[in-house]
Amino acid sequence: MNEPTIDQSMFDSLVESTGEDFVRVLIDDFLTEAAENIAALHKALDEQDAPTFHRAAHTLKSSGGYLGTAALSACCRELEMIGKSGDITAPNTAEKLWQLEDEFQLARAALVEWQQSAG
Repeated sequence: MNEPTIDQSMFDSLVESTGEDFVRVLIDDFLTEAAENIAALHKALDEQDAPTFHRAAHTLKSSGGYLGTAALSACCRELEMIGKSGDITAPNTAEKLWQLEDEFQLARAALVEWQQSAG
């Protein structure tokens, strides 16, 4: 994946337009909801529930995209398309889900670092 962990220009625009306090709340909410959506993706994959898989990937893509988590959102976009196809049994689906987890950890670290360093 060639996307940066955080699209800094998008993130900076968000901070500038909404303020640091609001972005802190967004990050906290995102981190909680992202963990829930990743768990939902795993459960949906285990249960072969493509509609739930699609919905969780779409939700995570959208919320992460708002914060500028470019690589995470790109990974979610791929998973969303797999879920939309209705067939989540492809062997690479689980691999892409683990890649999403890696991207989430990178995004989480970058966002938490910003929270700790911001005014």
